[in-house]
Amino acid sequence: MLQIQPVSALRNYNKVLDKVKKDNPVFLTKNGYGKFALIDIE
Repeated sequence: MLQIQPVSALRNYNKVLDKVKKDNPVFLTKNGYGKFALIDIE
């Protein structure tokens, strides 16, 4: 499942990091546009 969150969700970064799984990155948006991706380094 595609995980898309606003960058402001990083205020509670533990909740965001818990959603990052192998082969399932979390994409962060800023002002409605894709800006960052969090991936599992493994």
